[in-house]
Amino acid sequence: MFRVSRLFKAKLDLGSSINTSFSLGAEPGPIMLTLRRSSTTTPPTSPPFSSNQKRLTFWQTFGTPITNFFLWSSSTYVALHFLWYKLDYKEYVEQKESELLRLEQETS
Repeated sequence: MFRVSRLFKAKLDLGSSINTSFSLGAEPGPIMLTLRRSSTTTPPTSPPFSSNQKRLTFWQTFGTPITNFFLWSSSTYVALHFLWYKLDYKEYVEQKESELLRLEQETS
């Protein structure tokens, strides 16, 4: 008769019933395990973070999206500010040229 180790059985038993069938022929056959979910029982709840799980910090979870947001928003702000500066400078140059032409006409 074959024995299923307790560790292996514990890994499989997560609120399910285990049906083990063994081959008792001359040669050892495969161990057949079937898992059946019972609708009346609920699986045991595990703690949210076990000792072997690494807990993620706030920055490990949200650092990349926040950094991405600030980089895109800063780039957009700088691009729009540069565009506004160029348009304002163009208007300033046109205004000074028209003032210069008006002053030249007054002196002539």
